[in-house]
Amino acid sequence: MVQSSIPPVAGRFSVIVPSYQQGEFLERTLQSILRQQGVDVEIIVQDGGSTDQSVDILKRYADRVQWKSHADGGQTAALNEGFQRASGEYVCYLNSDDVLYPGALQEVRDFFTMHPEAMAVYGLADFIDDRDQLIAAYPVEPWSYARLRETCFICQPACFFRRVVLERFGLFDPALQYAMDY
Repeated sequence: MVQSSIPPVAGRFSVIVPSYQQGEFLERTLQSILRQQGVDVEIIVQDGGSTDQSVDILKRYADRVQWKSHADGGQTAALNEGFQRASGEYVCYLNSDDVLYPGALQEVRDFFTMHPEAMAVYGLADFIDDRDQLIAAYPVEPWSYARLRETCFICQPACFFRRVVLERFGLFDPALQYAMDY
């Protein structure tokens, strides 16, 4: 269970960005979040001690991005540290080579507002290349727990949840390095 002394800010998104040696992509990821309009968003970057241009990029965005750069226990540890720092009512994470399409957070906020009983939401997503060109659509399917046990049809960058989910169920399992969110 996550015990945070930070009360959630209603309507705010906390976007956690775990990163390590991703300077080639990090700025475009940050820009895709900063370009979201009509929403209150905090960006928390957890960098694993990168030695590429990542820290220089983060310094340029220091007035708009909370960030730390230090050796950590990998992606799961970075995510958990970011989740513990999050102040938003809504939480998601975006890897440092992923992007949000324009209007994504506004659409998610509107869904949560219209469906106060919903604890999580996921949507359509695309596989893109390093120039943001479409490779293929992610194979998203309607919700089915039985089907989810067979295959992952929820694209992580298009998955959002209320912070109360972390408070109720806890952080990701640090023993899981690649399937911590499945």
